[in-house]
Amino acid sequence: MKRSKEEYEKLLNNSPLFNIDKDKESELYGAVERRFLTDLAEYLSLYIFTQDTFAELGLEIIETARLCIKAFDSSKGIFLHYFNYALSNRRRVSAGKKAAQERQHGLKVGGNALIRKVNGYARLKGFCLSDTSTIRHLCTDTTNLAVIAQLCGVPTEDVVRTIRTIYETSVLGEYTVNDDGNEISIFDSLKSVSAPKTTTEMNDEVIGLLKSIDNTYKDSRDSQKPLLKKLINIKLVPMILELELDPAFDFWDTDIEKQYRLTGAIPTARDIAAMFDVLEQSASRTINNFFKKVAEKR
Repeated sequence: MKRSKEEYEKLLNNSPLFNIDKDKESELYGAVERRFLTDLAEYLSLYIFTQDTFAELGLEIIETARLCIKAFDSSKGIFLHYFNYALSNRRRVSAGKKAAQERQHGLKVGGNALIRKVNGYARLKGFCLSDTSTIRHLCTDTTNLAVIAQLCGVPTEDVVRTIRTIYETSVLGEYTVNDDGNEISIFDSLKSVSAPKTTTEMNDEVIGLLKSIDNTYKDSRDSQKPLLKKLINIKLVPMILELELDPAFDFWDTDIEKQYRLTGAIPTARDIAAMFDVLEQSASRTINNFFKKVAEKR
């Protein structure tokens, strides 16, 4: 007989797995863990994800579950809250990496290695690769391009493509490219699988960040607020609803909330840019500058 959603949740959150010493009772731990992962998979496939989504996420789900089981402290919270939080973060980071890889497509030298070298040279020379005027100048500066190309051992057109990749990635919003050529987000510090916290502690951190976002939004120019509101919400609505937080913020957009609740879909930055008749790159710069201000205030 199929269990109800509530029965699965009770079974998983109260599993004896969390009270078994893995080192002293390895056989028992292994058997209970296998049963736990089976129950978790059944719960997610029956009540949380569509069959297609579950099949696509299968490996990520198991890997995330095992990390969470290893790090989770049952005295400090509810497992499914912790797991859902971690899986949501992992999916977001994976999507960011995929987007970065797509933007790096076509480079003749490994994207990350070349990005590190170009970033290093830019830092040495004091160039800001997220600034439009700097990028425009640098991509036509034959002297600097020749120096970078020689240092990296690649044609100048690859250097130009890399500079533009760094710039385009840096204007996506809260994501940016670090010196190692990897995408990072100001939200990453809030969602670490390796450092478990109580649900209350995690929510308090998120709420603190959301308040900073809200205050920065309030301080923004009135003419920018309609566009900013949409761009902020396409990033935050899923997280806020998944954590069941009270969206009592000035930046909250009920239209995007309704769309997400009904369809599970979120508009893209391109959709929002078209809605306001602005270039997608312009919209991206707007939200990137906004999140920089948020980060500066924290």
